[in-house]
Amino acid sequence: MPLSPFRMSSGKIAKMREAVLEQVERDDLEEAWRLAQPLLKAAREREVARALSDLTRRGAFAAENALVAARALANAHPADIEVLSNLGRAFERLHDIRYLNAAPPDDPILTTVASALSGLLESRVAANNDEELALLNGLGVAARVLGRSWDQVAERSERRLVELRGTWQNLYGLGLFYKTRGRFEDGRDANQRAFDSGGADDESVRWNLGICATGSGDAETALRIWKSLGNEIELGRFGLPEGSYHDVKVRLAQRPLAERNPTLEPDDPGLEETVWVERLSPCHGIVRSALYEELGVDYGDVVLFDGAPITYHEYDGQRVAVFPHLATLQRPGYRIWRFGGTQHHAEQIGELSKQLPEDALLYVHTEQFHVLCHTCWEAGRVNNDAHRNVEHRVVTGKLCAPPEVAPSVLLEQLDRLVAAEAGAVQLLVPELAREVGDEARAEVETRRLAMIDG
Repeated sequence: MPLSPFRMSSGKIAKMREAVLEQVERDDLEEAWRLAQPLLKAAREREVARALSDLTRRGAFAAENALVAARALANAHPADIEVLSNLGRAFERLHDIRYLNAAPPDDPILTTVASALSGLLESRVAANNDEELALLNGLGVAARVLGRSWDQVAERSERRLVELRGTWQNLYGLGLFYKTRGRFEDGRDANQRAFDSGGADDESVRWNLGICATGSGDAETALRIWKSLGNEIELGRFGLPEGSYHDVKVRLAQRPLAERNPTLEPDDPGLEETVWVERLSPCHGIVRSALYEELGVDYGDVVLFDGAPITYHEYDGQRVAVFPHLATLQRPGYRIWRFGGTQHHAEQIGELSKQLPEDALLYVHTEQFHVLCHTCWEAGRVNNDAHRNVEHRVVTGKLCAPPEVAPSVLLEQLDRLVAAEAGAVQLLVPELAREVGDEARAEVETRRLAMIDG
């Protein structure tokens, strides 16, 4: 991009900056970006660069345009503390953090900025505490966003910020890092200190304290925080707070960020599925969908989720929040068997669940599991007519039962229910038959199930 041959005055820079921010207030980021073009062209000028980097930090531009600005600024000012600090603090704007478990961003400019910030700190170029604080602020955010391989850098930066200044905002930043890394006791302690140091009225502090307290099993603290936020909630199942909430959806990950070990496995989520969860508190609940893939978490497990929704899915005019998976808190030991079957009409096998003992369930993947493109998932288009109008006569899914239900009792009940359908339903659960010792039945059902799956 050609550079302006004229130096821009401070007054003009200030006016352009205000004009951009005015468009941000109107939620018109495209117009904000258009108005920022003269600043981008003059980005080699230090005062312009600092103004443009501040706008980037404030989220004045859509992510793809913010990355353009970041490249220009980092290339023009590879050692400017203020510019680089602003860019580091902008990482949450440059990368979609709603997808908490996503792989780290792969745009090389982000690594360049983080490495420059780290290098400036290590070379002790900061002339005073303010400059060191600026570098640490930028690096703490940047390293957290860049994923588990940067954990030592992120933690060291956040802890040093607390050491130098110790405001509630710094303590919150440290607690936020701990929360995303599954260190819930450390996160609870840092957020409690933030709460006690002036952050008690900040909703983000209270939410993160409640989440970390729940994740660490500190029911007393979690209960206190959720009540302070207006929740009608008391101590309930699993030794945690429990209230009455609408069901929500959670995007489960095979490798959630908080449970990931970057030295042993890839720093990415692996397989992901979005499932229904019986919400017990603002941040945890029981999985109420039987997963299609093997993610290490399944029906009946208790999961912790973050407080900020990724998006919303709409069902019959009702918006349902979709939250990111933080960690799996408890696995009560539900037994799960794959099944296949045939039915004369839609949902016939699924309806049998209503007559099963305890919390047992026949979850029919053929009717309830849908593969969506990212655009449809993001837009919440998950309940369209094409999904609802297909009648499946041959179905597959999972049979789920709590550990206290004996397999023999469950198989006997299923046989009675199928017999009552007078030939309208066939149900094949070979591994359940094998578990109760009926090997001959298991072999027959295995062959029939293979034909159904085939």
